[in-house]
Amino acid sequence: MDNRSLPPRSERLRSNRGKTDSFPPRGSGRNERRSKRNREESQNSPKDWLIAIGVALLLAVLIRTFLAEPTSVSGRSMIQTLQPGDKVMINKVAYKLGDPERGDIIVFETKEGKDLIKRIIGLPGDKIQAKDGKVILNGKPLTEPYLDKEVVTEDFPETEVPTGKYFVMGDNRPESADSRSELIGLIDQDELIGKASFVYWPFSNIGSVSSK
Repeated sequence: MDNRSLPPRSERLRSNRGKTDSFPPRGSGRNERRSKRNREESQNSPKDWLIAIGVALLLAVLIRTFLAEPTSVSGRSMIQTLQPGDKVMINKVAYKLGDPERGDIIVFETKEGKDLIKRIIGLPGDKIQAKDGKVILNGKPLTEPYLDKEVVTEDFPETEVPTGKYFVMGDNRPESADSRSELIGLIDQDELIGKASFVYWPFSNIGSVSSK
């Protein structure tokens, strides 16, 4: 090869020096594409918002229908355990997974379609009555620590609770319409809406609802 046609080596080096400065930094194109894609992904369309709202509403309906439901205490029949105005969450699956127990505070629907909240006192097969101001269960006085010390249960004759039925009363016995009344009577298991699980409002009363 004839080297005479080439410029001196020093001139070739000077002419090539600094040419790499014209190339973009390695990976900059990939970063720009990633940044653009992230911006596109972060921009939710109205359709996306409508879908999200629809899913949230559907979940709320399913939870309220099958799992839990809020209710409000409007009467005085459960004082001292529950106060008028208390907001209570009902566990609607409790009695799908197990049987009601004595002492449970339940919400049920009356034959007139009204929701009431009371405490289970008598289970199927129990014999229950009130005598001398005390509840007698299967021949023995029933211990009821949830009652106010001043509460007296008005006497009523012995009743045997049939299969599939429950005898309920309010904790504030003088002001409670319950299984002692012919208008309400014994509660059928199919009438149970669920078990009162905890008070969520007001803040001063927040806590679980005790069965004891």
